[in-house]
Amino acid sequence: MSGIGTFTHIDDLGSAIALGLQKAEAGERYVVTTDYCDRLSLCRMVSRVCGLQGRLTFVDESTLEKRCGWTGPLDFKFDLVASSAKIRDELGWKPEASGVLDELQKLIDDNADVENIYVERGHGQKLGKTG
Repeated sequence: MSGIGTFTHIDDLGSAIALGLQKAEAGERYVVTTDYCDRLSLCRMVSRVCGLQGRLTFVDESTLEKRCGWTGPLDFKFDLVASSAKIRDELGWKPEASGVLDELQKLIDDNADVENIYVERGHGQKLGKTG
């Protein structure tokens, strides 16, 4: 597992949408990104949030599809990095929220009740549970 993913905090997305509604020309499109993170670090942090002390189990693609449902052919093979340079330059937008790893660390620090995080029926188990 390697590669980089691009993430956007919901608060930053909201502020970008509001700014776009106020200042953007009709028909303009913007990409809104706030954070970059490698997949391995993200998976280890999610494991920590779930009480698994950062432990990971690596599986092949067919096992992943059986456990989680369909995965796209590019989901884990390439860096998926986007840039918000256009909205920053044209509209002056700036992200203000913490990055994805910092937000996950807050869940750990706050002793979040991860057992009650919703998981769509048929796509995995409740977080924090193994087996």
